[in-house]
Amino acid sequence: MEYKRHKSSRRRRKRYSSSRRHTTQASKTPKVIFSLLLMGGVIYMLSASTVGTYLAENLVAPIFDALKSNDDIDDDAIKVSLSSNKNSVTSDITLPGTTLYTLQMGIYSSQENASKKAETLKTQGGAGYVLQDGDKFRVLSAGYTSNDDAKTVKDRLMADGIDCALFTLSAEEYTFKISTDKENTSSLSLAFSAFKTAQDSLSNAILDFDIKSQSISEGQTECNSILEKLKSDINIITSSTDLPSTLGCMTDCYGEYEEQLSLLSSSSCTDRTAFASKMKHTQLHLAKTYIDFSKSLSATL
Repeated sequence: MEYKRHKSSRRRRKRYSSSRRHTTQASKTPKVIFSLLLMGGVIYMLSASTVGTYLAENLVAPIFDALKSNDDIDDDAIKVSLSSNKNSVTSDITLPGTTLYTLQMGIYSSQENASKKAETLKTQGGAGYVLQDGDKFRVLSAGYTSNDDAKTVKDRLMADGIDCALFTLSAEEYTFKISTDKENTSSLSLAFSAFKTAQDSLSNAILDFDIKSQSISEGQTECNSILEKLKSDINIITSSTDLPSTLGCMTDCYGEYEEQLSLLSSSSCTDRTAFASKMKHTQLHLAKTYIDFSKSLSATL
C-alpha cells in the first residue's frame, strides 16, 4: 500500500530547497524555448527532407516532452509503502476536513478562572469545555455543524443578556494517493472518513437528546451505536499487523474516540442535565482530537 499526498492550494508550503529548484527550472526554460525556436526555423527549411523529419522526431519532440515532464514532477510528494504488490491499484483517498461552530462563554488568562466558569456551565447543561489557546483559556458551551444554528443560539442568548461569542474549530481536508489491493480501496476510504462520521453523528445525537427530550438510556444507546460503527469503519486500520509508524497517530486518535464514547455509553449518570453536559463536552473534546490528528497526519505523510 502506498500513500502519496497531493499538491494543492491548501497544502503546506514546500521547503525552500524545493522552491529553488522550481526557480532555477523556470529561469532555464525561456533559454531552452528560444533555442528551440531557432532550431525550429532551420527544421522548417529542411522539413521536406529526410534530415528535417529526423530532427523533428528525434530531437525537438523529445526536448518538449522533457520540459513537460519536468513541469509534472511532484516535489512535495512523500510516499509510505505498505505493500509490495505490483498489481495494486491507485486511488484518491480523502481525509475529510471539519468545521465546528462553538459558543464561547468567556476567555480567560487564568486557567483557574476558566475552570470555575466551565463548572458553572456544566450545571446548566453546557459543555464547560476549556480550550487552551496560547496563553488564553477559552470556555466553550456547545458546538454546531451549522454556522446559522450557532448564530441563532448566540443571538438568543445575547438578547437575554448573556454575553457570548462564536469561535470556530476547524481542520483542513487532505487527499492522498493510495496504492493498495483493489478490494481494500473502499475499506480504506471508509476508515479515513470514520472519525468525521462519528463526530457528525454525535452532533446529531446531541440535538436529538435536547430537542426530543430523550432519556439518558436513549442517549447512551445512540452513543453506543456511534462507537460500534466507528469500530467497524476503521477495522482495516486497527486490525493491521504491519501498520507503518507514520499512521500511528491514526490508531491514537481511534483510541481516544473509543475511550470517550465508551464512557458515555456506560455512564452511570442519572441526571439528564449532567448527561447532556457530558455529551457536549465529549463532542468538543473529540473535535479537538480530530483536528490535532489531522495536523499530525498531514505533517507526517
